[in-house]
Amino acid sequence: MRACNPPDCSAVRAELRSVLHAAGWRPDAIADAELAFQELFVNAWQHGGCPAPAVLVSLRPTLLRVAVCDDCPDLPEPRISADP
Repeated sequence: MRACNPPDCSAVRAELRSVLHAAGWRPDAIADAELAFQELFVNAWQHGGCPAPAVLVSLRPTLLRVAVCDDCPDLPEPRISADP
């Protein structure tokens, strides 16, 4: 069983909040994005065995993409969609 406390991601959350606020996102959408990020981060830590998951945030005018990477060697084969 893993330790009970995930690594601190408050700095990343604050940066995400700041960037989305500057981009004009609504407060409720910012809160949703923060929650989704928190879930991804904790899942990577908890299930991937990574002490501090790497985070990549990409923002376009109407699209936010958050990627969280862990160190788990047991990753499934990537699936490539036939629909671009």
